[in-house]
Amino acid sequence: MLVFASCSGHSQNTLTMEQQNIEIAKLAKQEASMLKNYTTKPMYYLQVNKSACRVLVRCNDIPLGYSFVEDGGESMLYPINYRLLSSGSHTFSIHVYPMKNKEYLTKDAWVDVKVVYLPHKDSALSTAQVLGDALGLPEDIEEQRLPYYSASGTFDATLPFDYSARLSKARDLRKIPNLEELVVAKYNAIRQQMVDCKGVEFTKERIQYTYPNSDMVYLNEEDIKLATTDDDCFNPDLLGREVAPLDNYEMVICGKGKIVYLRTKADLDDVLMVKWYESEKHQQADAFAISTTA
Repeated sequence: MLVFASCSGHSQNTLTMEQQNIEIAKLAKQEASMLKNYTTKPMYYLQVNKSACRVLVRCNDIPLGYSFVEDGGESMLYPINYRLLSSGSHTFSIHVYPMKNKEYLTKDAWVDVKVVYLPHKDSALSTAQVLGDALGLPEDIEEQRLPYYSASGTFDATLPFDYSARLSKARDLRKIPNLEELVVAKYNAIRQQMVDCKGVEFTKERIQYTYPNSDMVYLNEEDIKLATTDDDCFNPDLLGREVAPLDNYEMVICGKGKIVYLRTKADLDDVLMVKWYESEKHQQADAFAISTTA
């Protein structure tokens, strides 16, 4: 069985996963020291449920960190505090595509996306409140013969932090003439870190940009350590490890022109992927299948 993770062999200066984890744990401590301690810790989520279609979800025109692009059913309660940035009125939207082998959305397609609020990050889910109306598909979606459907809604949030300057003071990327060239170069640099299993180097670089995300969901040192250690994207010990090439991508500008990312054209998913085998048995079976179909 092939396993994929989104985010070669050993070189002499490649750290083992254990060595990387020791160094990354130190960086987690450093990141935790930058975080604030809020007296109130409200959490906002998007509950995403869907089947027989593919769905991309955005909050304030910023994609979630997960794409619901499998043809089958998926369900997830996804935190969105770090897509809100501050108190006020916010938007959320769905962009619904047919299954990969379909031209139009069918009657079997179903989507239900709603905003969920908890007064405290440790509150029981039984205390959760749904804010506003859920987003979904019209009942006559098949009759409309649509290759794409979108809808949006609004809600209000009250938060103890204000990181709105992160976007309000950011440069409008749409005004950069060679933007794609710069973006691809950065993606290739990260991809090379994955090839070389430079997890510590990657973590050092990302802290200055991503620590506000940890702050907005009230993480502590242990939370950060759990989220950053044992990252398969940088694990040199995985069997048959291979980093996917950076090709067949498209560039997407979002966040009202302040955010850009690459995604695969075919799957609308992450372009930075690592694949490996769970066991030698799976690797041998895959090799046999390739040889018999060649």
